[in-house]
Amino acid sequence: MHSRWGTLVSTSLVTFAGFVIVWQFLHCKAMDFSSLAVSCIRAEHLPKISRIPDREGCVNAGECRFLDLVLPKDARVFMPDMTGPTNYGKIGDYYFATYYLFPREIGVSVGQPARLTKDGFLGKTAGSDQEILSNGFDVRIDVAPDCSHVGYKVLRDLPLRKPVNPDWFGSNSDTAIAFLLPLLTTLAGMWLFRFLFPALSERLPLLEQLACALGLGMMAVAALALGVKLCGFSGHGLILVVTALGGIVEAWHNRKPYLTGISGGCQKLIRSPVALAILAAGLFVFLILFRLAGLQGLVEFDAIAAWSLKAKIMHLYNGTELVQWFSNPRLAHAHLDYPTLVPSLHSATYDSIGHVDEFVTKFWPAWMLLFLLLALASLNRGGKGRFTPRTLRSWAYCCYRLPKFTSSGKAAPCRWSSSRLWALCNAPSGCWEKTAPGLSWG
Repeated sequence: MHSRWGTLVSTSLVTFAGFVIVWQFLHCKAMDFSSLAVSCIRAEHLPKISRIPDREGCVNAGECRFLDLVLPKDARVFMPDMTGPTNYGKIGDYYFATYYLFPREIGVSVGQPARLTKDGFLGKTAGSDQEILSNGFDVRIDVAPDCSHVGYKVLRDLPLRKPVNPDWFGSNSDTAIAFLLPLLTTLAGMWLFRFLFPALSERLPLLEQLACALGLGMMAVAALALGVKLCGFSGHGLILVVTALGGIVEAWHNRKPYLTGISGGCQKLIRSPVALAILAAGLFVFLILFRLAGLQGLVEFDAIAAWSLKAKIMHLYNGTELVQWFSNPRLAHAHLDYPTLVPSLHSATYDSIGHVDEFVTKFWPAWMLLFLLLALASLNRGGKGRFTPRTLRSWAYCCYRLPKFTSSGKAAPCRWSSSRLWALCNAPSGCWEKTAPGLSWG
């Protein structure tokens, strides 16, 4: 009776999910909320945009990207009418300019660096172009009263460049490396998982081990990336080489358990039409997520203001220069005192591909979500395990966060620094009890 009710509930949920997906695609033009259909349409639309400023998440970001393409790297930029509480609503445009024009200096007050308080920027703004020039600035950026766009004016003769796309824009190699790096980190993290938790490595199913390995591997990669930078080395390519070697050796050394687990899982799926339907739906969803992860730029405010800015600094500088930039008062809005897990991971991605490419940074959260859902799906399979309150909390968290991943690619790096890593590392471990030793599919 219990099996019959379980099958009925599972079939009902799959059918309902199918109706929801079909309804979304039939009414996608009338929807203004996060949905799988909107994400799918956006994934098809983004590759058709050929200019990098137009690929950015909003108009202001695209205009700042355009300025980065045309202005020389040593140009000094001033933004008038930014000081005081009445102009506090314009700070977002200052964040855009600071990120996209980095390392160029962005000034908002004459005679002192930009200092942001709860009442806005301190200091006195410039009253004329001549005053801006007399303070050593070369370019003026004006923010529209409604903050809908920004305009610029070059105040002195500068060697402007043509606004052409950088060579890395749309690079397939960048996408491939950024896609594989979290997977290699997972496989390499299996060594760390077995070393730290030898007892769990014999009790947990394979999928849970991989989820824990990704969490441990990310922390190790972040620590190594930051440590190398602080020691004065660029570290370009180091993380990719280390994770690739560790991942390849792990895959070869444990090839039999992996193949056995995969074949066993496939045999179970073949015998369960409901599981096959769920797998097909899941593959469809993650196909969209991974496609967006390699196409969508930065679209979330906090990512531009803080996390991605720190990742760019960590990629471009090391040693004492890195410390100096993290002590710069005009960058205080980036919360330079916050933990550097997420910036270090994105810096590792930039070091692996050789340059900053914000359009391939979302593979980390996409892989995290995939492994977390696979680990949770392996629980209670075959009657050998059991759910606990921690498991249920993690399931609820995933169900809550999944729409955020399908909301036009807005899985920005700033939103998974602690909560998603907590779920990844804590959901599998400690919520499963299994008597059979060794690796299994679940």
